[in-house]
Amino acid sequence: MSDKPRNDFTEIFDLYEIRKDTSAAANASEFIRRQLDKYHKGKKLSELTDFEREIFIYITIRDKMLEKYVNSKKRPKVRNKINAYLSAHLTNYKKEIDNKQTLNDRLFKQYFFADSTDEELKEQYLLFKSAITDFNPSVVPPTFEEWKNVHYIPYFYIMDFENNKMNNIPSDDYETHITTSMLDHYILYALVKQFESITEKRLNIALIKEAYEYVSNFPSDFYDMPSKDYKQKFNISDDDYNSMILDYVLLEKYQTILRNYDFFEPIN
Repeated sequence: MSDKPRNDFTEIFDLYEIRKDTSAAANASEFIRRQLDKYHKGKKLSELTDFEREIFIYITIRDKMLEKYVNSKKRPKVRNKINAYLSAHLTNYKKEIDNKQTLNDRLFKQYFFADSTDEELKEQYLLFKSAITDFNPSVVPPTFEEWKNVHYIPYFYIMDFENNKMNNIPSDDYETHITTSMLDHYILYALVKQFESITEKRLNIALIKEAYEYVSNFPSDFYDMPSKDYKQKFNISDDDYNSMILDYVLLEKYQTILRNYDFFEPIN
């Protein structure tokens, strides 16, 4: 796509088959300007990256443009044209999203497992540490011993670092201290939003928190399924034993969700 001067939306009008000398074009121009200001404040259409511009033209403004500004007789043709373009370029969009999503997966992954050997834990610690430094090299990860005692996921260490850093900045200087990781945070969720629009699936944040909190709060000394011998040895009642079994079933369920990053669900 070639760059366009400010307020020249010819590229968009051509795609949506809107004549520039019509009231529809004038009204659409106002709508496009508002959306540009909302999603890319202070930027011209020509200043967006190719990826940003295509997302804006083919996804962000698509539904409203088709609904309000495209002639009803031309609407099916324009919609088919847009869908064909998206299908052809979906791989590129997914690649961009997947790159961010992969890092996001690493940030929310639990690397500590109580039943691991010391050597396995050291390997997991290196993966844990690299997830933090890949996202923000300024964050100093906890030592191996610190991590074994307080084994949070990488995301929480990064947020703690960011919060401490921002708390030490004078209030007048907040606007000038936007870190790369803070920008990546917004970029990631923007990409997830677009991924949801393209695939008609959404990221279930509540499920991530639910699964992580359950696994993290599960007593590390009780990671093995209680046997019947264990029940008899400690004289555990049937009700309590069945409750323990249910707890382990839920543990396995949430561990599987976290291992497989199975956080997306269809949008109804």
